[in-house]
Amino acid sequence: SFRGRSCRVWGRPVEVEQPIAEPGTVWWRGAEFQAACGENTALGLDFVQLEGHKRVTAREFANGARLAPGERFGS
Repeated sequence: SFRGRSCRVWGRPVEVEQPIAEPGTVWWRGAEFQAACGENTALGLDFVQLEGHKRVTAREFANGARLAPGERFGS
């Protein structure tokens, strides 16, 4: 979920060099949008689809959502 709405995400596992934030927390790493998964793992996000909306690229989602620092999926 994101901001109380169901969503689906598409992505792939990415390497994490250091401990990361609480699971679900999102951030930009270079040009890639990522989400923490726990156990020092992360998901490189490719697409996001909010309930009732079409699937969009992770960049389009992040730009449209106007993410605040520390914002998370699952909240």
